[in-house]
Amino acid sequence: MLATTGTPELVFFIAGLLLYGLLLWFFKRRFLKKLDLVFSKHSEDAPGSAEIAQRLEALNLDSAHFVFTMERHANVPFRQNRITLVYGRIGIRSPGGIRGPEWTLRKAVYALADKHQTEWLRGHPDAFTYATTDYSNSVFWVSLDAFLAG
Repeated sequence: MLATTGTPELVFFIAGLLLYGLLLWFFKRRFLKKLDLVFSKHSEDAPGSAEIAQRLEALNLDSAHFVFTMERHANVPFRQNRITLVYGRIGIRSPGGIRGPEWTLRKAVYALADKHQTEWLRGHPDAFTYATTDYSNSVFWVSLDAFLAG
């Protein structure tokens, strides 16, 4: 005997899927608006794409746990300092299980700092969380809400 799905269950299921899709769309749109607000403060004296790509390449060669890419970048003022922000995909390596390490991908905003800025960024834990470092660059995760609050 085959089980059949009644009309009310199907309607609730479809409504749930639509609500879930609407929530995902809303949160993504909200994040992108915050991202545009932060990156709109861009100053013209920002490092070029080639320079940032070289710095990210050096980080990627040195890091066993992260791989950084760049979609957007800007040099943005924050509390009387200029911070290089980058938005892009990040590969994160976890120890994994029986099959070994696993990689996950996500998009994020992160600050790319040289040796001089690293200590200053560590002094603002409300906006920046330390992620990783190599010989000349450090990466900090950025809280867009704290960044927009100033």
